[in-house]
Amino acid sequence: MHDMKTYSAILILASAFHTIPAFAIDAYHLPMPVHSSGAGNIQYQDGGTYIYGQQNDHRQKTQAIALEKSSRIDFELFTADEEEALTSMRDKILRDQLRDEQIRQRKAFIASAQKIDWPKVIRRDNQICVPVLASSEASDWKDHLTCYVDAGSEK
Repeated sequence: MHDMKTYSAILILASAFHTIPAFAIDAYHLPMPVHSSGAGNIQYQDGGTYIYGQQNDHRQKTQAIALEKSSRIDFELFTADEEEALTSMRDKILRDQLRDEQIRQRKAFIASAQKIDWPKVIRRDNQICVPVLASSEASDWKDHLTCYVDAGSEK
């Protein structure tokens, strides 16, 4: 009778703790993001940590359990001169990128803009001269001009 109670207690305890072999436990690597601080980036040495559990299960989520001891992260801080140099280098790179982008946008705008064929006009003293309509498209249009007195220039 005593053996039956012990056997039952062992079964109850074993079922309560869900004893699973270690090789059957799912684990995945949780990468840590790179943090930005001023002109420098902070990146963890090991790149993340391993987490027990399935990554894509549809059960209610519980708190993640770390499998390994988190390592201490030592940061190398920049001196004021180094940080100033990094900031000025970043600003120069951004300035160059902005300038290149503005030039590209201007060229694209000019290329897409409507081409205007300005009228052929010559100004002489107080006269405005334009080519005669029949020869306005000719290469010697300057030899066939009709001139008008510019009323605005007479004072």
